Amino acid sequence: EKIAKYRESEPEKITTVEAYGTYFYLFNVTKAPFDNPLVRNALSLVVNRQSIVDNITKAGQIPASTLSLMTESYHPDFNNEIYNPDKARQLLAEAGYPGGKGFPTFTVIYNTADAHRKIALAIQQMWKTELGIDAQIENQEWKTFLSTRQDLHFDISRAGSISTLADPQDFLNSYTTGHGMNDTGWSNAEFDALLETAKVETGDERYTLLAEAEAVLLRELPIIPIYYYSFTYLKDPSVKGAKFNAIGRLNYKDIYIDHSEKK
Repeated sequence: EKIAKYRESEPEKITTVEAYGTYFYLFNVTKAPFDNPLVRNALSLVVNRQSIVDNITKAGQIPASTLSLMTESYHPDFNNEIYNPDKARQLLAEAGYPGGKGFPTFTVIYNTADAHRKIALAIQQMWKTELGIDAQIENQEWKTFLSTRQDLHFDISRAGSISTLADPQDFLNSYTTGHGMNDTGWSNAEFDALLETAKVETGDERYTLLAEAEAVLLRELPIIPIYYYSFTYLKDPSVKGAKFNAIGRLNYKDIYIDHSEKK
């Protein structure tokens, strides 16, 4: 909440860098109507990610169109839309819920934190306004939240991943069949096979396979990518030698205090 204030009054003390991580929502695809990719895509296409990062998170986050982040090595052009309410309404009608008629009330769960609550409230309103469907939101303490997700006792859930490898396979592997982090119930043989092959490939061929796997994920959408994380640091100007990176690892051995700049 204080980021904007520091940027205005003491910009020399604040640093924001892109993080190799993504904030997203999970569908429980074992439950109707979320077993239908048309429904999942419709709900994704009315989430105004730009509004969320501009008005809620406000820390330099970037709207997410993929699960994995783009890097110098991995930058396929998926050309996938992330905001198109008109198309979303068409997809929902094709799924059998024109104007949201007949769509069951469902619940979005999130672990207790004010930022997660604000995002859930915003998305709840987007779904209501654009699609005419009703979502409830429910906060849960961390242990209960994890158990609810792992047991697939939810409709839609807040989620997020930050990788220490800065590699797309670290994210994508999580949604293979039977993986311990795949809290969606989603399973796709093509996706699994592409990632299995990628494990034994290197270079451009490996990244091509990962991109093909991600394209399957984005077509099926067992998740809704919302934004890419950022790390924001508050640092006194007397602290020198600190280098910030996308995986949140600081080079502590190189950091020192310049006492001449201490006030």
